[in-house]
Amino acid sequence: MKINEIIRSKRIEKGLTQEQVANILNISTPAVNKWESGISHPDITLLPALGRLLGVDMNTLLSFKDSLTEEEIIILGNEIMQVIDKEGFDKGYEMAMDKISEYPNSELLLFNLILMLKGALMSYPNENSKKYEVELDNLLYKLINSKDIQIREIVYAMLIPKYIDNDELEKAEELINKLHTENPSVNKTILQTELYVKQKNYNKALITLESKIYYTAMNLQLYISSLMKISALQNNMEDANYFAKLADKLMELLEMPNSCMKSGFLELAMEEKNIEKTLEYLNSLVTLGSEIIDFKNSRLYKNIPIKENYNSKEFRNIFLNAMLNELKTSKEYDFLRNSIEFDELINKYEEELEKLESSN
Repeated sequence: MKINEIIRSKRIEKGLTQEQVANILNISTPAVNKWESGISHPDITLLPALGRLLGVDMNTLLSFKDSLTEEEIIILGNEIMQVIDKEGFDKGYEMAMDKISEYPNSELLLFNLILMLKGALMSYPNENSKKYEVELDNLLYKLINSKDIQIREIVYAMLIPKYIDNDELEKAEELINKLHTENPSVNKTILQTELYVKQKNYNKALITLESKIYYTAMNLQLYISSLMKISALQNNMEDANYFAKLADKLMELLEMPNSCMKSGFLELAMEEKNIEKTLEYLNSLVTLGSEIIDFKNSRLYKNIPIKENYNSKEFRNIFLNAMLNELKTSKEYDFLRNSIEFDELINKYEEELEKLESSN
C-alpha cells in the first residue's frame, strides 16, 4: 500500500475523521484530504506524530516494507529452505511466517512462500503436516482476488481440486468459469474434466478431452507447417522435409481425418514449385470421400459430434467445391497451369462433384 492508502485506511480503522486528524496535528483539514488523495505528502516533521496517532511505525507508514523484488524473494526462499534442511520444517515455517508478517503487502512473496512450503512439506514430512496444510490453504485464500492475474489463476487451479474433493462443486465451477483459457500456467480443460467426473457426467468429460485433443492436433499441424515453410524459405530443405514427415506422422498418430494427411508434403511440394509431386498429392485428395470413413471409426474421437461432419456427403461436397475453386483461382497454383496433368486434375474434381450430386 502507498502512504496515502495507509493514512486513509488506518484513520478509518481508528474511527477518526479527517477533521479530527487535522485538529490533533494542528494542520488544516484540506491538507489531510490531499494526503489521502495522493496529491501531496505529510511534512517529514509530522511523521512521528502521525504514526503514533494512526498506530503504525515509520517503516509501514513510509511503505518501506511494502514489497520485495523477485530476486530478493528467490534469495529469501533459498535461505528458508536451508533452515528447513538444517533445523527442520518448523523453524523454516516460522521464519517464512515472520517474513510474511514483515511484508504484509507483498502478494508475490506470500504466493512464492506458500508454494515453497507446500513443496517442502512433501519432502520433509512433519507430525504437524495437516495443521500446516490448513494454515497454508488459509493463506492461499487471501490471494483469490489478487491483482496479478498469473497469481490469481494459479491459486484458482490449486483450489479447484480441493473444492471438488470436498464436494463443493459450485465453488469449483465458479472458479473454473473465471479461468482464462490462454493462461499457459493453468490447464482449464483438465480442471473442467475433473469436475465433470466428480459429477459423474462422464460423457461431457470425454467430449471435452476429445475435442481438446482434436483442436490441439489441428494447431500442432499448423505450427509444424510454419516450421517447414520457414525452413524452405531459408533453403534448408533437409529440415523442411523432416517437418513435412513429422506433420504426416503426427496426423496419423492422432487419428486425424484423411484430409489432413500428406498436407505437409503438399505444402512443401508447392514451396519447391515441384509440379510432379504437387499433382501427385492433389490427385490423392480427389479420392478423399472413399477414405473418409476411417475417421468415423476413430476411438480417440468416438464421442465428439464433429467426426460426423467428416463422414457426410455435405462435407465432401464442401471440401471438393472448395478445392476446385482454389485450384481454379489461387495464384499459388499458377506454376501448374501450363501442365496438361493439371487440366486433367480439374476434370477429376468436377467429375467427382457430379457423381456426388447425382447420388443425392
